[in-house]
Amino acid sequence: MMNVCVLVTRPKNQAEVLCRLLEQAGCLSRRLPVIEIEALQQPKNTFFLEKVAGYDWLVFVSVNAVKFSLAVWPQAQQILCKQNIAAVGLATAQAIEAVGMDVDVIPESGFNSEALLVALSEQQVSGQKILIVRGQGGREWLAEHLRSLGAEVDYYEVYRRIKPPISHQVMIGLDIKNTVDIVTITSNEALENLLDMVDDDVQKVLKLKPLVVISERIRKKALGLGFQKIVVTQTPANKDIVTAVKSISNGERCG
Repeated sequence: MMNVCVLVTRPKNQAEVLCRLLEQAGCLSRRLPVIEIEALQQPKNTFFLEKVAGYDWLVFVSVNAVKFSLAVWPQAQQILCKQNIAAVGLATAQAIEAVGMDVDVIPESGFNSEALLVALSEQQVSGQKILIVRGQGGREWLAEHLRSLGAEVDYYEVYRRIKPPISHQVMIGLDIKNTVDIVTITSNEALENLLDMVDDDVQKVLKLKPLVVISERIRKKALGLGFQKIVVTQTPANKDIVTAVKSISNGERCG
């Protein structure tokens, strides 16, 4: 693992833990945030929360969905105490619990929209009102399938993802083409942004490097874009990203 250099593309405020774990495992890490997270303006009154309280279920599909909603909504613990709450994965559930609220449903494995649908379908959601708290422009898949089960589904978007500006000098300093051995990607949007932020020569080299992704959906996207060596982690957790990096470093096959 020594001297293996890993490109970490997570947003700046979410990259620290992964970089630390990689470095503890003997890797070098280079940070290139390919997505920035911005809060969307929200009402700051309890009347708004009382409307939210009219839903039977609140479904949180990311840690950021919690960070920009429950963590900043005034009196959320008091007003939303009777709602059923679902989380897409362990990290999201931990973020909800950190603000003093309980999680009623979390997938047993998978930690994606597909696994969350399975968990919610066991709750007899037909006829119930569900509010999905998410980022701007997220996937429609979960809502469509919940509606097919008879649920009434709305969205509340609390943040947006943007491609951060980066100077030519910074890209030269990173020297991705010559210094990076393994690339990590945690969303389709991140993959698209990464390729958009580098020139054609660097793109060609990146597509030959091992790529660690956190879902089969991203793997399919990467294959379509021309990446050849792809490993899908067991879960989106940082520790499993590090495990995938270790497997590549140990010469295990990826593809």
